[in-house]
Amino acid sequence: MRNAGKGNKRGNFSAPRQQRGIATLLVVLMVGLAVSVTVAATIYALRGTQSQQLTTHSATAAQAAAWRGVEALRLYLLAVEKPVWPGWVGNTQKPVSGLEALGVSKAMVTAVEATGANQYRVIAEVTGQAGVGSGLTTATVEVVYDVVPGNGMPGVPPVCHSMPNAPVVFNGDVKLDGEGTQVVDDKYDYENIVVSGKLTIGAGGRGKVSGCAKGAITVTGGDIADNGHLHSESQLVIGGMSFPAGARLWAREITFNGGSGGPLARAWAGAYDTVVYANGVAVGEARVGGSLIPSTVSGGVPWTQGTVLPTALARVKVTLTQGKGTPDEVNFLLNLPALDMTKAVDAATGELRGAGAVMEQLSGPEETAFRTAVLSFRARAIHGGGFTQGSGATTDIVDAWGWSLGLGSDNRRYDRVRAAGSLAIQHRGVRIGEFAGGGEIWAQSGNDAGAGFPAVAGRTAGYRYFGGSKQLMNEAMQPTGFEVQGSQGNFSPGLPGLPYCDVRTNYIDADVYRDQSNYIFDANGGKPQLTIRNVTRADGVVIGAASGTVYPLTNPDAAQLKVLEDLFACGSWEGADKGCRAMYNNGRWNLQPQKTPPGIFWFDGPLEVRSANPIVGTLIVRGNLGLSDGGGYKLLEAPNFAGVAKVCSGAYYPTNLCASRTAFVTWEDADGVVYTGAAIGNAAVIASGGLNAQSWTSIRGSVVLGKKITVGGAKVNIEGSLSVGNNEFSQIDIGATGMKVETPQDWKNLGQLPVCSKGSQSLPTTPGTAAVQWSRYL
Repeated sequence: MRNAGKGNKRGNFSAPRQQRGIATLLVVLMVGLAVSVTVAATIYALRGTQSQQLTTHSATAAQAAAWRGVEALRLYLLAVEKPVWPGWVGNTQKPVSGLEALGVSKAMVTAVEATGANQYRVIAEVTGQAGVGSGLTTATVEVVYDVVPGNGMPGVPPVCHSMPNAPVVFNGDVKLDGEGTQVVDDKYDYENIVVSGKLTIGAGGRGKVSGCAKGAITVTGGDIADNGHLHSESQLVIGGMSFPAGARLWAREITFNGGSGGPLARAWAGAYDTVVYANGVAVGEARVGGSLIPSTVSGGVPWTQGTVLPTALARVKVTLTQGKGTPDEVNFLLNLPALDMTKAVDAATGELRGAGAVMEQLSGPEETAFRTAVLSFRARAIHGGGFTQGSGATTDIVDAWGWSLGLGSDNRRYDRVRAAGSLAIQHRGVRIGEFAGGGEIWAQSGNDAGAGFPAVAGRTAGYRYFGGSKQLMNEAMQPTGFEVQGSQGNFSPGLPGLPYCDVRTNYIDADVYRDQSNYIFDANGGKPQLTIRNVTRADGVVIGAASGTVYPLTNPDAAQLKVLEDLFACGSWEGADKGCRAMYNNGRWNLQPQKTPPGIFWFDGPLEVRSANPIVGTLIVRGNLGLSDGGGYKLLEAPNFAGVAKVCSGAYYPTNLCASRTAFVTWEDADGVVYTGAAIGNAAVIASGGLNAQSWTSIRGSVVLGKKITVGGAKVNIEGSLSVGNNEFSQIDIGATGMKVETPQDWKNLGQLPVCSKGSQSLPTTPGTAAVQWSRYL
């Protein structure tokens, strides 16, 4: 689940959040590389010893003004946060304005240099002036500051409301054979489906999916959603699929044995297997996309070893060497797409600064030093990169990128092909608009007469070959249409990297939600009872206090039975398998009421529901939940999905969900964003076990499960999100007629789930220093 609480939101040019002393008077506004410092001069004052210290440098009033500007700038530099500095390095002049009230007529930062891993030299010129007219005098001081930024980052507090990583999250191996399995999420930039294991879309599938898997993806039928994607951290094998225009594929390796439609927007494969360095010391490993810096490459063509100039195409998981393979293994996730890589990465050395601002620790003991380190990535091998398009794959591709590409389908069009290792083209009908190669190219259909070659334009670092026996092409051989320059040497198009599939889940403990529930079904000494909390009757009579009011289900008195009859109609429904008296049997619950009140329902054991009427509420189950095909409406609506009228305006209403008879409660997150409706009211089902849904055609609200889901009968429709396998890796088979998951329009409110996240610890803070190294008058 994604943390919806207050996170670390620094950018490269963020102003300091907390400044002390004179620095509180400074507000920094960054526009490009310009620095604008505004000083509240009417508040700024120099008194006592501070004034005396400054004026000792001054022979004139103008010099005193210049030194006031020097001190004001020093105090500002002292307060600048560490992640900001890498973006300031350079010789571009940065004018400083707003110091006029201090007697400063002009100020300019002329250069910022990195002098160490966490140390900077700042060169500036400050001009003070005094007097008017013919008595106007000026004095300019050139000053060099030595700045060591302070360390430390604020922690993220734990929160108990989270957005799901995707509309559908499966922790397990998933097989989709359903006639209409579909995720509808065209309103939000989300992965539609994320899978922690393998994803298999079978020949019987006719649904549309889009998303990612950590394991292999195998497709023998079905479709990708319009403009959708399939990403795998492992293999992606296409046996048969109808591609819509704009579909995107990305994996460790890609094999096309079939597939039609398109054209595909892209098909990418492969990454550099790297050693990660922190402040020059090897500390871990990662699979990274980017290009190799020529001056660092070792070995021949094609390049496999050297320092990577990373790109921002993918998030990167870093595993530290110390503790690897043990319960104390430390993993970090670098959200490189959130960085301005043109400023964070040194193009000459590949060093990455400021990554701590977009870094999240995934596992292991808290590690602080890595967060603040200067990082670099040294490639030692190639990870994946295989790309094969067989004769049965009849789709064109706009952008094909990988290590070793084999194009075996005739009459295919590729706008752009990048092959860092090699490219083999089987048929003469292939057309490539732009080719960049880091190794060899082999036109298998060509002959020594210069005929039969595909139409390709571009260049490659290695040799050119032709024919079935792979003959070397000499420089004089220039077949018509085959306009490829070979042996270009110091060149490689790099690799895209590896997509990261975020399938993190949170353990589901039903007991956590007990105190938030309105109707608590449990057993006391083997006797079933109902505890009602925070429920009021329309006339204002409280039938469930905040501390809980207990109603025995086997032997209620007349007054209690009247309440139960009003709530569940169980006083007049006393058949052998019906009514409140028959709800409980050997630790299992059965719910088959003619009516239910709105609210949050909690059960201390497995629950089977056969409802003759719609249920407005959240079902929280310690164990498995069965939604049986027993006739009736088969409609379950979470409170916030059902709306205020159904929840708050009836004969009984839950006061923890309703601010009044006409309004839901509101709440505010750590960022000050206001939400309507308690987060728990967005869930239709929270179960520590699994869900067996048989022909329940409509579940309005999110479904959060500890174990697997099974569907059967008519298609199951879920409006909200679906999270499966939070408590254990599961085998999930969506067969029969499948299911449909659709995100609602008001996803800002209705997408929030009552799932807690851990947050993160703050980093220890080390005070920064900023000192005048030397100065002179100009």
